[in-house]
Amino acid sequence: MGKKRWVPPPSAPAKPRHDLTCEEYVRHHKESRDKPRSATLAKWEESHGQDPEQSKSEHKRVSKEEKQILKEAKKAAKIASRASEAADKKDKKKQKKNDKKNKKKEKAKKKKKKRKSDSSIGSSSESDDSDSDSSDDEATKKRRKFEKAAKTA
Repeated sequence: MGKKRWVPPPSAPAKPRHDLTCEEYVRHHKESRDKPRSATLAKWEESHGQDPEQSKSEHKRVSKEEKQILKEAKKAAKIASRASEAADKKDKKKQKKNDKKNKKKEKAKKKKKKRKSDSSIGSSSESDDSDSDSSDDEATKKRRKFEKAAKTA
Protein backbone atom coordinates (compact mmCIF):
# COMPACT_ATOMS: atom_id res chain seq x y z
CA MET A 1 0.00 0.00 0.00
CA GLY A 2 2.72 2.46 0.70
CA LYS A 3 4.81 2.29 -2.46
CA LYS A 4 4.01 4.35 -5.53
CA ARG A 5 4.98 3.24 -8.92
CA TRP A 6 7.77 5.17 -10.65
CA VAL A 7 6.61 7.38 -13.52
CA PRO A 8 9.07 8.82 -16.05
CA PRO A 9 9.20 12.58 -16.40
CA PRO A 10 7.10 14.17 -19.10
CA SER A 11 8.74 14.21 -22.50
CA ALA A 12 10.07 17.41 -24.04
CA PRO A 13 7.73 19.28 -26.34
CA ALA A 14 8.14 18.60 -30.03
CA LYS A 15 10.39 21.00 -31.94
CA PRO A 16 8.60 23.33 -34.30
CA ARG A 17 9.00 22.69 -37.98
CA HIS A 18 11.13 25.09 -39.97
CA ASP A 19 9.48 27.28 -42.52
CA LEU A 20 12.53 27.01 -44.79
CA THR A 21 13.26 24.30 -47.24
CA CYS A 22 16.51 22.44 -47.03
CA GLU A 23 18.06 24.48 -49.87
CA GLU A 24 17.07 27.79 -48.29
CA TYR A 25 18.45 26.68 -44.95
CA VAL A 26 21.79 25.70 -46.51
CA ARG A 27 22.01 29.04 -48.38
CA HIS A 28 21.37 31.05 -45.18
CA HIS A 29 23.81 28.93 -43.25
CA LYS A 30 26.55 29.50 -45.88
CA GLU A 31 25.94 33.27 -45.84
CA SER A 32 26.20 33.45 -42.08
CA ARG A 33 29.30 31.24 -42.06
CA ASP A 34 31.07 33.13 -44.88
CA LYS A 35 30.27 36.61 -43.59
CA PRO A 36 29.12 36.25 -40.02
CA ARG A 37 29.99 39.80 -39.05
CA SER A 38 28.26 41.50 -41.91
CA ALA A 39 25.17 39.31 -41.61
CA THR A 40 24.96 39.96 -37.88
CA LEU A 41 25.62 43.63 -38.42
CA ALA A 42 22.91 43.84 -41.07
CA LYS A 43 20.43 42.25 -38.69
CA TRP A 44 21.42 44.62 -35.92
CA GLU A 45 21.13 47.66 -38.21
CA GLU A 46 17.69 46.56 -39.29
CA SER A 47 16.53 46.17 -35.72
CA HIS A 48 18.13 49.36 -34.35
CA GLY A 49 18.08 51.61 -37.40
CA GLN A 50 21.57 53.05 -37.01
CA ASP A 51 25.16 52.28 -37.87
CA PRO A 52 27.14 50.96 -34.87
CA GLU A 53 30.40 52.33 -36.26
CA GLN A 54 28.93 55.80 -36.36
CA SER A 55 27.67 55.52 -32.81
CA LYS A 56 31.12 54.27 -31.67
CA SER A 57 32.91 57.12 -33.40
CA GLU A 58 30.40 59.59 -31.96
CA HIS A 59 30.95 58.16 -28.50
CA LYS A 60 34.73 58.41 -28.92
CA ARG A 61 34.47 61.99 -30.16
CA VAL A 62 32.30 63.01 -27.21
CA SER A 63 34.60 61.31 -24.71
CA LYS A 64 37.65 63.03 -26.27
CA GLU A 65 35.92 66.40 -26.00
CA GLU A 66 35.09 65.75 -22.36
CA LYS A 67 38.68 64.74 -21.65
CA GLN A 68 39.94 67.86 -23.43
CA ILE A 69 37.60 70.06 -21.39
CA LEU A 70 38.75 68.40 -18.17
CA LYS A 71 42.40 68.90 -19.16
CA GLU A 72 41.82 72.58 -19.87
CA ALA A 73 39.99 73.01 -16.57
CA LYS A 74 42.87 71.36 -14.70
CA LYS A 75 45.40 73.57 -16.48
CA ALA A 76 43.39 76.68 -15.66
CA ALA A 77 43.14 75.66 -12.02
CA LYS A 78 46.87 74.95 -11.90
CA ILE A 79 47.70 78.32 -13.46
CA ALA A 80 45.36 80.08 -11.06
CA SER A 81 46.95 78.37 -8.07
CA ARG A 82 50.43 79.22 -9.31
CA ALA A 83 49.41 82.84 -9.83
CA SER A 84 48.00 83.06 -6.32
CA GLU A 85 51.17 81.44 -4.94
CA ALA A 86 53.33 83.90 -6.87
CA ALA A 87 51.24 86.80 -5.61
CA ASP A 88 51.55 85.49 -2.06
CA LYS A 89 55.32 85.20 -2.46
CA LYS A 90 55.54 88.76 -3.79
CA ASP A 91 53.45 90.03 -0.91
CA LYS A 92 55.66 88.19 1.56
CA LYS A 93 58.80 89.62 -0.03
CA LYS A 94 57.38 93.15 0.10
CA GLN A 95 56.35 92.63 3.69
CA LYS A 96 59.87 91.42 4.59
CA LYS A 97 61.44 94.41 2.85
CA ASN A 98 59.13 96.78 4.65
CA ASP A 99 59.86 95.08 7.95
CA LYS A 100 63.61 95.39 7.36
CA LYS A 101 63.28 99.06 6.43
CA ASN A 102 61.18 99.74 9.49
CA LYS A 103 63.71 97.96 11.72
CA LYS A 104 66.56 99.97 10.23
CA LYS A 105 64.65 103.20 10.74
CA GLU A 106 63.86 102.27 14.33
CA LYS A 107 67.52 101.41 14.98
CA ALA A 108 68.60 104.70 13.45
CA LYS A 109 66.10 106.60 15.61
CA LYS A 110 67.28 104.77 18.72
CA LYS A 111 70.88 105.61 17.90
CA LYS A 112 69.98 109.28 17.38
CA LYS A 113 68.10 109.36 20.64
CA LYS A 114 70.97 107.68 22.40
CA ARG A 115 73.46 110.19 20.96
CA LYS A 116 71.18 113.06 21.85
CA SER A 117 70.70 111.72 25.34
CA ASP A 118 74.49 111.36 25.64
CA SER A 119 74.97 114.94 24.46
CA SER A 120 72.05 116.20 26.55
CA ILE A 121 73.74 114.95 29.71
CA GLY A 122 76.18 117.78 29.24
CA SER A 123 73.42 120.34 28.54
CA SER A 124 71.31 121.77 31.30
CA SER A 125 67.81 122.05 29.79
CA GLU A 126 65.45 119.89 27.80
CA SER A 127 64.33 122.83 25.66
CA ASP A 128 67.64 122.59 23.81
CA ASP A 129 66.74 119.03 22.81
CA SER A 130 63.41 120.12 21.35
CA ASP A 131 65.17 122.84 19.36
CA SER A 132 67.65 120.33 17.96
CA ASP A 133 64.76 118.00 17.00
CA SER A 134 63.10 120.73 14.96
CA SER A 135 66.41 121.57 13.24
CA ASP A 136 66.89 117.85 12.44
CA ASP A 137 63.40 117.72 10.96
CA GLU A 138 64.16 120.72 8.77
CA ALA A 139 67.43 119.16 7.64
CA THR A 140 65.73 115.88 6.70
CA LYS A 141 62.99 117.79 4.83
CA LYS A 142 65.60 119.70 2.83
CA ARG A 143 67.50 116.50 2.08
CA ARG A 144 64.32 114.78 0.86
CA LYS A 145 63.45 117.71 -1.40
CA PHE A 146 66.94 117.59 -2.83
CA GLU A 147 66.72 113.83 -3.45
CA LYS A 148 63.34 114.22 -5.19
CA ALA A 149 64.71 116.95 -7.42
CA ALA A 150 67.72 114.78 -8.27
CA LYS A 151 65.46 111.83 -9.18
CA THR A 152 63.20 113.87 -11.46
CA ALA A 153 66.10 115.55 -13.26
